[in-house]
Amino acid sequence: MSTPQSVELEAARIGPYRLLDRLAVGGMAEVYRALFTPSAGAERAVVVKRMLPELLEHSECVRMFEDEARIGERIRHPNVVQVLGSGTHEGAPYLALEYVFGVDLHRLLRHLRSTGQALRPPLSLFVATRLLAGLAAVHAATDSEGRLLGVVHRDVSPSNVFLSVHGEVKLGDLGIARALLRERGTKRPAQDGARGKLGYLAPEQLGEGKVDARADVFAAAALVAELLMGQPLFAGPSELAVLLAVRDADIQAFQRHAADLPKELRSALEAALRRDPEARTSRAEDLLMALEPFVSEPEKRLASELGALVRRAHEASSLTPPPRERTSLARTVEADARMLLALSPGDPSTTPTPRVALDPNGPTASIYEVERDGAPPSLYSYAGLVAALVGGEVAPHALVVVNGGEAKPAHHLPEMVRHLLPSAREPAQGRARLGDTTELFDLSVTPATEVFGYAYRTRFSGLAVFEGEARHKEVHFARGVPVRVASRAHEELLGQRLVADGTLSEGELSLALAMMPRYEGRLGDTLLALDLLTPVALFRALSLQARERLGEVHEWPDGRAALYGELELPGRGFPVEVQPIEFLRDGLARRAAAGLPVFAPPWSGARLGAEPWPRAAHALPQALEALRTRFVSPLPLATFAGDAAVDSTEIALLLSLGALRWVA
Repeated sequence: MSTPQSVELEAARIGPYRLLDRLAVGGMAEVYRALFTPSAGAERAVVVKRMLPELLEHSECVRMFEDEARIGERIRHPNVVQVLGSGTHEGAPYLALEYVFGVDLHRLLRHLRSTGQALRPPLSLFVATRLLAGLAAVHAATDSEGRLLGVVHRDVSPSNVFLSVHGEVKLGDLGIARALLRERGTKRPAQDGARGKLGYLAPEQLGEGKVDARADVFAAAALVAELLMGQPLFAGPSELAVLLAVRDADIQAFQRHAADLPKELRSALEAALRRDPEARTSRAEDLLMALEPFVSEPEKRLASELGALVRRAHEASSLTPPPRERTSLARTVEADARMLLALSPGDPSTTPTPRVALDPNGPTASIYEVERDGAPPSLYSYAGLVAALVGGEVAPHALVVVNGGEAKPAHHLPEMVRHLLPSAREPAQGRARLGDTTELFDLSVTPATEVFGYAYRTRFSGLAVFEGEARHKEVHFARGVPVRVASRAHEELLGQRLVADGTLSEGELSLALAMMPRYEGRLGDTLLALDLLTPVALFRALSLQARERLGEVHEWPDGRAALYGELELPGRGFPVEVQPIEFLRDGLARRAAAGLPVFAPPWSGARLGAEPWPRAAHALPQALEALRTRFVSPLPLATFAGDAAVDSTEIALLLSLGALRWVA
């Protein structure tokens, strides 16, 4: 029986292909199942992928689509979905692709989990090796003159592994692949943005590092680990938790599960899942060769078993009703969006339109009354109270009444506690005030670079409070490395930064702030729920925010810092990631750019001498240790004037670390 859509498409064609039905529509293209009638031979089913007409004016989208055709036509391998042809229809480019009758790996795994099944290890490794064979072919693609194109797939994930009812395994969707060279051999601009599925990104795709074939190897290894575990390798309660696990290459779940696997198999996957690309297995072919010995049954038998599973998953999916067009979350977001009207006063003609619909029947916003001694209570909206707490206008222990309820201290309100500095979140930590510690530093004498250097040398763990006129920051250390930072500076708040750099409009930020109580005061989760940011964009914004919050303190010309080693703080907030030595180098550069002294002899004729480096401290990099040992016998700095091997910044770095000292 024909569906209305299939009847409508019966006479439709794209190029030489007669359309049967539309399989999907995405952000860039619509995909059809079609028939192709060759000049000789029987008709065959194909997949036709046509670019959406509204994207034709975007040159980058057109170029990506053309790249997929160009790259795909250069790859011929039984484990890669074949590009059969390409062209233009009514001004829109299209591709014709091999039609793989079956399901993708994502659908198969979902079916197996729903029925309490899992792939047997030999079958998992059969799928893995066929996938890796296809990935190796993608990486080995060459141009018409035989030069390596340097293709990076960038989206090796279960939904892009296609399985046929005959047990074939094919890697597909080169839509976001990138070649380092054009076919004519010219260099391409760098395109290192993360575009793949979250749990299958490589750590370097979350930052600004170079993305090459090693990122695909990491993703493939994560997929193989998932097949062997029966669950995703990188998981968590939120998308940000998944991205943090990816960033840290946290594979503890696999290591726990893999205790019963052969040691060589574990080692091969762990090597492919190393965080540092330089230490990681670099080629898909190498991982393939490491896994092949563990495909312990005949491939023909495994292909037959896989084909039977694919047929059952295909039959089950054809009986499952399609998902509803709008999710309950989307409806909730639309209903709650009326809060924007309560918190965004101004001329509607000049207020940017949010990217979600407003529903006039949504609930009203909460009202916060802050009690004050001998004065009427002050009324705040949610966003207003957050700003007042962050800026110090309202104390963390101030009593707050929410919508006429019971008065509670601000630090007892779940939606507010995330916005408080660590030392103010719990009354027991209120003792963290300057003067309560013997480790007190005057930043006009001992700059922040030296405070961080001291923490690194002593492997300090606890809270460091940096305070100056109208400035206050708190840094949580673990074994000498800063891991979290909080600030009272309004301009350093995530929302303000996103507005300042043009990522969000003022109206969109107001909407997100209004919605935050529903998401326990998490602005990031709110932005994701409203679809105002992608998870990767949010992750990068949070990473940059944390690094900037931390780095800015290097530029303080004065103030004080105190260390509280006895304080155990809750692990709230986005964890900052720094390489301590590089962080100190950056701090010295920031001081120099701000016109602040990097180092200077404290008196005329002072010399530099090496300070013993504690055995319990982190080891110094080899080059720094070599420079330190040159001062075992104190020497005047003038001794090294004109010595190209001695960098004054490295000397300043050793002084900041306490590895050098001034002596008479």
